[in-house]
Amino acid sequence: MKNIALTFDDGPDKFTDRILDLLQKYNFKATFFVQGNKIASQPETVIKAAKLGNEIGNHTWTHARISELSAEDAEKELRQSHNEIKAAIGQPPVIMRPTFGDAREPLPSIARNFGYPLINWTVDPMDWEENSTAERIFSTITAALKAGDIILLHDPQPATAQAIEQLIPWFAENGFNLVTVSELLPEFFEPPQPGKLYGTTVV
Repeated sequence: MKNIALTFDDGPDKFTDRILDLLQKYNFKATFFVQGNKIASQPETVIKAAKLGNEIGNHTWTHARISELSAEDAEKELRQSHNEIKAAIGQPPVIMRPTFGDAREPLPSIARNFGYPLINWTVDPMDWEENSTAERIFSTITAALKAGDIILLHDPQPATAQAIEQLIPWFAENGFNLVTVSELLPEFFEPPQPGKLYGTTVV
């Protein structure tokens, strides 16, 4: 089996449960980089994701661009989300995804204080674009997928929810196994280092 990591940003949202059910059907795991200020509206979804063995990562409190904030405000964005995740699932997140993929300072320094490696991606089907379709998402991801890839998706997007219905069976049929980011990193990168970026450098 070829291990890959499927990741979702900006949830929890209305399609997250649908994604979780499909992952469970195939005994796959994913990583959900959640936005802290959304958890209170759907705590049961985040709890469900964790109980099913999926990983919950920090994606800031309000989806702010951290490089444009003071160190104090940036730390607050991470801290509030960190605490909200811990309160919901009983354990703190151990990884985070930079908003907009922007891993410039002060994020690396603050992430080190939390013990977070910074996780971007290697495959981006641009599912957040207005003209995105399930067919385009599917074809972009499957075109050159290889073991060790980290796929970026967004659970609030309806086209993504539709694409997942095709992608999950395709992964299984083509010998891919979905694991969490924390499981993938030691196999294809290195034991994760706090404050270090893994995946595409965006800016």
